[in-house]
Amino acid sequence: YTGNMIISKGTFNTSTHGMDYTHSLLPAPVYAIPGPPDTPLLGNCNIAFSPSGNIGYVVIIGNNTYPTDSSDYPIIYKTTDGGTSWIGPAYIVLDNIGNLMPNLSQNGKYFSAYGGVDAIVDNNNNLHINLAVMDDYSPGGAITPGYWGFFDIYTTDGGNSWKAHLLSNPLTFEGK
Repeated sequence: YTGNMIISKGTFNTSTHGMDYTHSLLPAPVYAIPGPPDTPLLGNCNIAFSPSGNIGYVVIIGNNTYPTDSSDYPIIYKTTDGGTSWIGPAYIVLDNIGNLMPNLSQNGKYFSAYGGVDAIVDNNNNLHINLAVMDDYSPGGAITPGYWGFFDIYTTDGGNSWKAHLLSNPLTFEGK
């Protein structure tokens, strides 16, 4: 990963019955964990648009505050013109969203996004992100029941503030 995402936008061409694509670069830096190969680590990403197609969000799971912390979290870019231009990055620091895990004290804890990410934009042009969140310091890591869960991380004000809704506390885990 070189620090830029390639955003491709397609328009259906009625003459050729195919798609005509335009491509643009979205600067989206993320940091590497130090040491070989010292390559920036881009986690999963997703893109979602409102029903009108004007409001859209790119969601990247990564870390761009090295060396402040080592947690991965959602990094958001927003468009209000159908993807012609992008505003961001905005960072969703999971530690600051209420009490994500009710059985844990958040004092001194770090929460981290893990695995895949799904994104949708609701009818009010607000982003909803479905992702796994884990306590970085749970006993046994993310595999311990009650120390991780799937959440709807969402905004009701266009991305100025964020909330979390616990969807599930799975008892199983898939490692890679």
